[in-house]
Amino acid sequence: MPSPRWLAHGTYLFKGVEEPVEIFEAGVDRFAPLTPPGETEKVRRQDHEGILGWRPAAGQMIEARPNWELERKLGEGGFGEVWLAIHPKTGDRRVFKFCFDGERLRGLQREITLFRLLKEELGDREDIARILDWNFDRVPYFIESEYTAGGSLVDWAHDEGGLGAVPLATRLEIGRV
Repeated sequence: MPSPRWLAHGTYLFKGVEEPVEIFEAGVDRFAPLTPPGETEKVRRQDHEGILGWRPAAGQMIEARPNWELERKLGEGGFGEVWLAIHPKTGDRRVFKFCFDGERLRGLQREITLFRLLKEELGDREDIARILDWNFDRVPYFIESEYTAGGSLVDWAHDEGGLGAVPLATRLEIGRV
């Protein structure tokens, strides 16, 4: 039996309701519609300039990357969200950085350029996660990279008692790398 999926259909306006409402659907393929609501005189999708309706959720497959299932959110920022994904058959893990704002897509594209420049200058290094793929052609826009189980710099600094508790020499060394 297929796994349940969780879909975010975007923001809708309902007649008689002042504020827009985010619409989500949970279901199993072939047993649930798993389609966005139709537009009528009582309900219509709210258009946001540059905002994309698709949103990641745990257990959701990435349409542009078959066989990759989102496991958990690792972080978020102004561009969108960062998620850990797993390949159900192999158990491999990858990180997907999704962009939800068309205006900020350029920043995600610049990240690829910066990575290429770093790789050109420094070569392949174990301390820099490799970018494996990206999609800037259709929703969802993303960068796919290696997953390193070591955690994030923010988590490490928190575990050390905060960035202020980390010796200056160590902070400078991290910044230099």
